Amino acid sequence: MNANDVETLFPNILKNIRLISEQILASISKRYDTWEKDSCIGDKFQSFIPFLKQYKDYCRNNERSGKMLVTLINQNKKFKEYLEEEEKL
Repeated sequence: MNANDVETLFPNILKNIRLISEQILASISKRYDTWEKDSCIGDKFQSFIPFLKQYKDYCRNNERSGKMLVTLINQNKKFKEYLEEEEKL
């Protein structure tokens, strides 16, 4: 695999998406812990709207990275073996 392949499969944006997802979960969980009859969570999502735009970039790359993954599995024996070992964990 070359550096371009790695970037396609594991774009830097994944770190940001993970952090955003963790923050959304924490925010919603906090609201859930104090949930009352008239509570809602829409405001929590609204506060994250500016950050959710990063998901669009991830989705744009998803088809390309999926195709690359299939190609690598079919053409790179070491990569395929690595994935198989990781799946066992």
